Amino acid sequence: VTSNITMRSFLALLPSLAALTSLLMGWMVVTCQSSTVSDNPSTKSNKQLVLLAGPHEAGASEGIRKFFDLHATDYHDSQPSDSLSGWEWPTLDQKALTAIVEQENVSRHSIFKLLFQKKQNETTQETLMSAIRDSWEKADSGIILGDEKFDKIGVNPYSSLDGLRQVYRIVEYLQVPREDVTIVLLYSAPRIDQWGAIYNKKSRYDTYRDFLCKEHDADLLWEYIDTAMNAMKLSKDFLQNGFNVVVIDEEGTRQSDQDPAHVIACNILAADCDDSYWINGLKEERTEISQTHGLTVSDLPQAEQKDLELLFNQRDCVYQSELKKWPQFEVLNQRALWSSCDPRSESDTEYRETLMDIDFMVDVIKSQKCNSTSSHASDLSPPTLDTMKQDQTELDSTISTNKAMETLL
Repeated sequence: VTSNITMRSFLALLPSLAALTSLLMGWMVVTCQSSTVSDNPSTKSNKQLVLLAGPHEAGASEGIRKFFDLHATDYHDSQPSDSLSGWEWPTLDQKALTAIVEQENVSRHSIFKLLFQKKQNETTQETLMSAIRDSWEKADSGIILGDEKFDKIGVNPYSSLDGLRQVYRIVEYLQVPREDVTIVLLYSAPRIDQWGAIYNKKSRYDTYRDFLCKEHDADLLWEYIDTAMNAMKLSKDFLQNGFNVVVIDEEGTRQSDQDPAHVIACNILAADCDDSYWINGLKEERTEISQTHGLTVSDLPQAEQKDLELLFNQRDCVYQSELKKWPQFEVLNQRALWSSCDPRSESDTEYRETLMDIDFMVDVIKSQKCNSTSSHASDLSPPTLDTMKQDQTELDSTISTNKAMETLL
C-alpha cells in the first residue's frame, strides 16, 4: 500500500509510554560516563593522528578548532600551553599562511577546509600537506587537526565532497597505521538545535517551508540529513574503515561542568589535566559556541519541533547495538545520546532499516511543510493529536520525576 508518510504517521512507530518510561528509569540509575576504550590515543605509545570531523553546525565544532589553533601552534600570536606538550595543530609558515588567508578568504583555524577545494590550487595544497608533515615530524605525541567538511561521507549530491578520501589522503601521506588514527565527532542535543543552525546558515530562503520544499535546495537538504545530522552513521562508516571513533555528547559535557575542547585534550590527547578534566593552566579558557547553534526554526510550531526532535533521536538509536560492538568506539559524557530509545531499534530489522533510509527521513521531514507524497509503503495509522499531547504531557512529568530521583541517587 502506497501512502503519504507524515511526521504523525512516523510517531506510530514509537514505543508505548510505559516502555519508554521503563527505559528512562533504567537510564537514570546508571552513570552517564562511558567506559574507556582500551586503544584510544591516551593509552597508546605510537604517535597518533586525531581528526576533528565536526559535524557541520554542531555547537562547539568551530570553537574547538579555534582552541587548538590558539594553544597548540607556534604562530606569533598563539598562546601555546605546556599542558599540551607533545601535540601539534599543524602550523604553516607565516608568509605562506598570510598569502593563503588573503587569497582564499579563510580564517586561520579553518584553513584545512581548503583540503577540499574542488579546483585545487597546487601551491596551496602543497603548503597545507607540508605543514601537516612538518608538524607530524616535530610532534612527540601526535597532531590534531580538522574541519567540518570531514563529515562529508558517502554520496553527497550537493557538494560532491568526499571526507573519507581526505582522511585517507592524510593517513597515507604520513604513513600512519589506521589503528593510530582517531576520528572525533560531536553529538549535539537537542537535535533540533543543530538542525536549526543548518537551516539558518545554509538556506537561501526566508522561510523554513521554502527551505524544505523548493527543489533548488533538494540536494542540500538530502546531504545534510544524511551527514551532518547523522553522526552515528558517520561513526559506523569510519569504524568500518579501520579508524577509532570518539563521540563527545555535548549535553552530557555541559551537565558534567566540562568543556568539549578540554574533554578532547584530557581524554584523547592525555594532556596534563586536573581531576575534573580541565587542562592545567587553561581552566579559564572555554570553547566558543556557534552563534547560529540553537536558533529556532521560526515558522515550525513547537509541537512539530518536538516531533522532529523525536525523529532524529530515534534514527540515532537504530545504530546503538551495532556501534557498541566495536571496541574502537567510545562515547564521552554520554547523556543525551540513546537516552530514550524504542526497544525495536535493537530487535526489529524493518524498523531499523526504515529509519536508516535517507529517502524515508527526507520524506517525513518534508511532510511537515510540503505535503509530499512518499514512495514508501506504509500501513501506519497516525495517533490523534489529542492522544499525542496527552502522552507527551505524561512523559514530561515522568522525566521530571526521574531527574528528581537522579538527584537523590
